[in-house]
Amino acid sequence: MRQLLDCLISPEELEALKLRRNGPSRSNPDYKSEPFTAANHSVGHSAPLGCGNGFKATIRLSGRVFLVGSIILTTVDRLRLRLRRSSKPRLWDGLGVRIPLSLSVLILLHRIIHRMVLRLQLKLESYQRKAPSRVLRILKDALLSPGAPSCAAALSGIALASIPSQDARLTISTYVFTKTMEYLSNALHISDRTPWWFGSWTLFPFALAQLFKVLLNGEGDIPLIYHKALMTFPSTGTDHVRVPGHQTLTQMADVARIRFPKFKSAILFPHKENISEVTKSVFREAHPAIRHMSCAISHPKYVSCSGAWVAYCLRQFQMNAQLFSAFYSILFLSKLGSFRGSPWETISRLFNRTIKTSAFTTFAVATSWSALCLCQRLLPTKFLGPHVFYLSGFLGGLTAFIDRKESRLLFLDAARSAILSWWKSKRQPRYLHRFLSPDVLLFMGSIAALNILYDFRPKAITSKGTRDMMRLLRDMPRPSEGSLKDASSPVSLNNNEECLQQSAPK
Repeated sequence: MRQLLDCLISPEELEALKLRRNGPSRSNPDYKSEPFTAANHSVGHSAPLGCGNGFKATIRLSGRVFLVGSIILTTVDRLRLRLRRSSKPRLWDGLGVRIPLSLSVLILLHRIIHRMVLRLQLKLESYQRKAPSRVLRILKDALLSPGAPSCAAALSGIALASIPSQDARLTISTYVFTKTMEYLSNALHISDRTPWWFGSWTLFPFALAQLFKVLLNGEGDIPLIYHKALMTFPSTGTDHVRVPGHQTLTQMADVARIRFPKFKSAILFPHKENISEVTKSVFREAHPAIRHMSCAISHPKYVSCSGAWVAYCLRQFQMNAQLFSAFYSILFLSKLGSFRGSPWETISRLFNRTIKTSAFTTFAVATSWSALCLCQRLLPTKFLGPHVFYLSGFLGGLTAFIDRKESRLLFLDAARSAILSWWKSKRQPRYLHRFLSPDVLLFMGSIAALNILYDFRPKAITSKGTRDMMRLLRDMPRPSEGSLKDASSPVSLNNNEECLQQSAPK
């Protein structure tokens, strides 16, 4: 009964509730349970895995995470279903149970595996005899490597498979992967091995290329906000838009399949057959002097592509500036202390961020569509096809260089949306079908990379929530500011753990 009670309530909580009057040395106020690390435990004092205070704390924490998470998510799920007036699923099949269960199992397995590998490393270090075979020597060297506990603990990511919804698994895996890429970029900046132009903005050209290709090819769905933003260009210069946006996308897909032929106006050549019935209305409105099919679809009222680009930028920049000024104003209102200290500096920062973000978003959309016309003018016919959409979006995404230092959130959100659209596209790569649950494998790889970064480059993890989550997964106390060092060897790892122990409250 005492062991079961310890797995449910900590000794400190029992003492606070006065449920444990005559206890052992744990009731001493100087007693404090420390997490297991290679620095504060030796081989001679190591206890079995299931008998220590760390294992009981792990069971206690995972149970509480499951209980609190299931209550919150089940309530939110029931409210969502009631608003949509849809049928309620079984309690076990709902996300309010499966997601908290996955998180609690993740914490449980991560702590157990990490602790187990650390104990194994201590025993292998004390084992002085040479391994008899080469395979055992290689295995011993691998287990004694500094990153072995981090990589082994990543196997706990298999807990994500308990979530039944593939969309939920994919969303979680993609989010963790993009955050890992962000911290890897920070680690490269800390190491001073990257050029001055490198940063998270380099993800945006690839993300916009994927989103633009999926939008025009019709291979899948993209978020509504990107759909609306990219479809603001084709209506440039038209006072009364008669053709809906989805017909423009259908026309672009049809034109790409036949490799962008030359445009012949229906006014000058009335007996020429059009590509499809959908394109007739656009071809009637297109200027007769237009010679390229992409120009006739994207800017039918402008003969010059540069004129359409300038007209769109002048019109859309003002609308984007109004939107981002309101957005950044709300963000700056949350920091009233900086505004009271230096109001003019805060206003200038707000103005600069609004101008840069509005400029790069406007130029990205305009350049993506204008690059289609450029590719049809410069590239040979055999190189034209659906892949031109990817090249055009990539060229448009290069405008993110304008706001490369401030719009990291926009870059990462575009990267997440691009990965989701690529994964859910109608033409998935064949090698994805060879793996069993590739989204779970992506999640496990991201956890391994985060663990290694937390060991060797802890300063690269700039998010406070991520650092708290990593300490939660490893059962570490909260360190003081500036106490962590970047680790490049096992000695540095031990120094980091010593700083963590010294910073713990006594």
